[in-house]
Amino acid sequence: MTRRALCYLEAGKPSKAAELFGTVLASKRAVTHRDDGFFRALRSYACALSGEPDVAAHEGLTALSIATRTHSERTTRELQRTVKALTPWSSRPEPRQLREALQTAAH
Repeated sequence: MTRRALCYLEAGKPSKAAELFGTVLASKRAVTHRDDGFFRALRSYACALSGEPDVAAHEGLTALSIATRTHSERTTRELQRTVKALTPWSSRPEPRQLREALQTAAH
């Protein structure tokens, strides 16, 4: 299911990708804690591309928390893409909180 979600994301259908990533995360089947963070970061990016900035930021903050605990640079890189995608909503509280948290984690 994660491969399908990635395909939808690459095909320019982020809403469908976000939905599938959400399904994967809800099922918790064979998803490690580290993978949970990575899939949340991907879902965050898909939500940002879908015009859901608050959901994207919420998922991103959860992913960042996991990435910090697991030292996952891969997840952090995905969150940097999310922050860029959230630029149109950068003045909103939730996207701003994600951007600031990511900057803090980088230092």
